[in-house]
Formats: sequence, C-alpha cells, structure tokens
Amino acid sequence: MYELRLMLLAAFGLTALYCAASTMKIWLRSRRLSYLGGAMATTFGTVALLILIVPAPVQPSGMDEPARADLQGRRAGYWQRYSAAEQAEIEEMHGDLAPALESYRQTHGVYPPTLPVAGIPLPETRHGPIHYYSSRTWYLVSVGDPKMDGFQADWDSRTQKWTVNEFDM
Repeated sequence: MYELRLMLLAAFGLTALYCAASTMKIWLRSRRLSYLGGAMATTFGTVALLILIVPAPVQPSGMDEPARADLQGRRAGYWQRYSAAEQAEIEEMHGDLAPALESYRQTHGVYPPTLPVAGIPLPETRHGPIHYYSSRTWYLVSVGDPKMDGFQADWDSRTQKWTVNEFDM
C-alpha cells in the first residue's frame, strides 16, 4: 500500500514538474502563457498534494508475522468467518451472564457498572472480549470491533434482541 502511494506521488509529482517546466519554457521563449500546460501542471500538482495529505491506512507496528496474518484475516470480512455455531456460542455466553446480571440488579437495584463487580469474569470470544455497558435500568453486551472484524453484535436488555451491524472495511 505504501509503495503504491509512493509510486503515485512520484508519477503525479514529476508530471506536474514537467508541465510546469514546459509552460515556463514557452513563456520564456515567446512571452506568452500556455494555458493547457499551466492547467495540467496545476491538476497533476493537486493530485500529488492530495496523495501526500490524505492519511495512509495505519499499519500495525511491532507485530510478529502470525499476529499480522491473523489481523489481516480478521479484516478480510466478518460474514465469511462468523457462523451460526459461533452465534450459538455467544448466545450461550450471554445466557450464562444474564442470570447473574439480573440477580445483581434485584439485590442492588441497578445493573453492575462492570462485570467483575458482579463477580463475572470477562468472557473471551474469537473476536476479543465481550464488552459490557450498563445504566441503572438496562445493559448492553457487545461482541466484535467494527474496525477489526467488520461487524458488531449487540444484545440490548431493553429490546431483548441481538442486533448485528455490518461495516464496510
């Protein structure tokens, strides 16, 4: 990706310099401007500037090759890797969490601020740990990272439903 950006920057930048030099040469010889050359120099220079300004995708640093390959695999797409069996596993984890959360709410009048406060260890999935958010009257359990996995699945205690959001990567 970085090599491609560098090659495009070099190509558009050199083309802009060539067009500007040609326009300057015409002006020096005949004391008139070449509008086409000036327009081309401006266009190619603008594209080269945009290539410099637009941020490049962040490349993970300090990762070994297996971890980088796993990250690229996770970025490849959620729907190819997320199966009904995995959904069943996550629903089973939530089934283990829900009674403990409801018990805590009945005892304290509110949902716990974090899972460890309620004595629940943080469950791990193949998409990382389950994220837990709460207020006094509801809680949300979330799985997946939109940037890394291309999806986020949420259980909302208010609707009693899973919502899966898919994101373009």
